[in-house]
Amino acid sequence: MNDRRTTPGTARSLALGDTTIDYLPDGAVQLVPRGWFPGAAEAVWSENAEWLDPAGCLTAGIGALLIRRDNRAMLIDTGFGPRHLPAATTIAPLGDLTGGALPDSLRALGVSPADIDTIALTHLHEDHTGWASLFPHAQFVAAAAEWGPARPARAVGAAEGDEIFPGVRLLELPGHTPGHAGYVVTTTEGTLLAFGDALHSPLQITHPEWGAASDVQPEQAARSRERVLAELRAPGTIGFGNHFADLVFGRITDPPGKPPRWTPVT
Repeated sequence: MNDRRTTPGTARSLALGDTTIDYLPDGAVQLVPRGWFPGAAEAVWSENAEWLDPAGCLTAGIGALLIRRDNRAMLIDTGFGPRHLPAATTIAPLGDLTGGALPDSLRALGVSPADIDTIALTHLHEDHTGWASLFPHAQFVAAAAEWGPARPARAVGAAEGDEIFPGVRLLELPGHTPGHAGYVVTTTEGTLLAFGDALHSPLQITHPEWGAASDVQPEQAARSRERVLAELRAPGTIGFGNHFADLVFGRITDPPGKPPRWTPVT
């Protein structure tokens, strides 16, 4: 059996009352741990060796979140697209980076790209926007600060609390990029928070002090991580970590006398 901590995300579903939520795999990227989390002590990686692949890297999945409700469908992010970048050609400290599976992931659920009417982007990095051109009718939503002055056609800038799809509201989580955002999905049976790249690994639930090397505003990113943890501790809240290997849906648990941890729910 594959260890889910070192396996890229596989298709997983949640049924929350009136809303169906599906993780759509597109690909994966290796994170070189000592470079990606420069604030982590060296001893952490020997203590958590089970999180590392044979190359000594953390596994980060890449994909999208499909939300279906009221005979409508939306996506949060669109994966990396049909590309493969070997480690030598990606930015440090990334390893091998690949995408391409998203159309098949949609097809497996009987969903056409033409069925998607809204695409909410957490931010504009290429591993979240790669398949954007696949969706002919979708309106694209991101925080206004993420678009900047050159907003493309079919693009909408949203702000904290704006409802961008039935039951889906934007949550401002800047720091990884200036306009980075999460999305809160409210259903009849609980809440889901898609927090984008505010967190890259379940290990950050235990170590929220770890910032990512690619955070452009480190102090703001730290505040956003703390906000994510506070939101996830609200009763009935499930988190979605796009890059959380094969552990994309989970909750924060606080074992007595121990640090908090990420506990998968599917």
